[in-house]
Amino acid sequence: MVHTIINEDIGFSGIVGLQNFQYQLRGAYGEESSFTNPDEVFINFGNATSENSNITDYTRKDRKSGAYAVLNFDFWDQVLLEITGRAEYLSSIPDRGLIFYPSASVGWDFSSYVDTGVISFGKIRASYGEVGIEPVPYSAKTVFSTGGILSSWGDGFDGSLYGNPLTRSAARGNPDLKEERKKKFEIGVDLRFFSNDLSLSATYYNNETVDGLLELPTAPSNGFSQEYRNAATITNRGIEIDLNATLLRKENWFWSMNLNFTSNRNTVESLSGSDYFILNGFTSTSSGVAEGQPFGVIRGGVFERESNGNYVLNSNGFPTASSTDGYVGDPNPEWRSGFGTTLNYKNFSLSSFVETSQGNDVWNGTAGVLRFFGIGTDTDVETVASQDLRTATGRLIPQGTTFRGREVDFGGGPVAADQDWWTGNGGGFGDVSEEAIEDASWVRIREVTLAYTFPKKTLDKLGLSSMKLSLSGRNLFLFTDIEGFDPENNLSGASKGRGLEYFSNPGTRSYLTTLRIAF
Repeated sequence: MVHTIINEDIGFSGIVGLQNFQYQLRGAYGEESSFTNPDEVFINFGNATSENSNITDYTRKDRKSGAYAVLNFDFWDQVLLEITGRAEYLSSIPDRGLIFYPSASVGWDFSSYVDTGVISFGKIRASYGEVGIEPVPYSAKTVFSTGGILSSWGDGFDGSLYGNPLTRSAARGNPDLKEERKKKFEIGVDLRFFSNDLSLSATYYNNETVDGLLELPTAPSNGFSQEYRNAATITNRGIEIDLNATLLRKENWFWSMNLNFTSNRNTVESLSGSDYFILNGFTSTSSGVAEGQPFGVIRGGVFERESNGNYVLNSNGFPTASSTDGYVGDPNPEWRSGFGTTLNYKNFSLSSFVETSQGNDVWNGTAGVLRFFGIGTDTDVETVASQDLRTATGRLIPQGTTFRGREVDFGGGPVAADQDWWTGNGGGFGDVSEEAIEDASWVRIREVTLAYTFPKKTLDKLGLSSMKLSLSGRNLFLFTDIEGFDPENNLSGASKGRGLEYFSNPGTRSYLTTLRIAF
């Protein structure tokens, strides 16, 4: 690191460095049955005939080498400028050559011009930067490995029966692969008021991801099933606001609060001609990417509609399923916010944090299945027919008859939504997904903590420098219109595909006691 004062108005510091990473993995795994010597104490590979033995090994080795530089300038104790750059070689795309990522940021501290007793600090900042994600190792070339040839029909040749010959991968290598690159621009302001008792930070950002890496399907006629491509262009635009305030400051009392707000709009601008790519889910309902849609959009079966949006009804007065799937929900929230507060009295501290997510959708696959079997809460209803009604299969329910179901009107007059409807397109195993799309907005008390810091007199007796006891509870209360599950959960876990619920494990509420001791 170098620090230089060029003159009384300009200062400079800089860092340069080199990095080299290498990752290497080799593993072997397999399965055997009908052991040749079942009494062997230590079971090893080879204790079975070839037709009962299937052993596979895996080898991976990749390297990343790079250099970086960070240059910092300060002008007149007001303007800070930072310029950085990183250049690297990636073994996963050896033909790419040297890859360079630039970034720069500038900030102006204008506090001296606005110090009126109200505004105690002010700063305007702007930055631009680029980062990259490298492709999966070996995706730039077609590879061969030991194994057999199988098909989705269950037939094929098991390689373990033929000496584990080399088999070409199902993924075609793409020598034209490039790194996925994210470009981010942001501008913001930081303000502090009333001797720093109140602070406000606001940021607007515009991100663009280009050459997004996706493993897209290919035409089976070329002998491969998929290929990694630089296929996606995705934009994210939004704002972030943070507000912090000290509400009370006395000898034994201290009370503060913080509030944050974020709103993001993302759009898949391009998918290189592909119609839709599944990230996670089922063939009937999934979360994926499509041009003109938000990232992770939920796609599934929809009802046929007229140009004015009304249902296309069958002769019984029920909606009909469209022959093509549609986009039925957006798992991304319109906005998120959090509110936290901390109250200190002498050695006691009480803190809490409340969080909310608004405007995000979820496909409630569990509710659809429960409707199909007639055990969902919305099927637990009996109705007296106000007139002669038809069911989804055309069965007649005479006026005055009590039936298990609801009287609804899809636009063609009252009909009976009963088991005929729930076991068809009104339930979880029909051709329509949009019936199971729900508003998954939520508000939750994320955490409450009560802590006690032991006084110095006690610490001296115990020979300690500090000791703190705390009791915490997480996810104590959840407020949402969703029934039966925590809408923050996701069928596929922490993955790119979101907004899917299908008999997921319930959310957890936890309590924690912590004792921290320092000597």
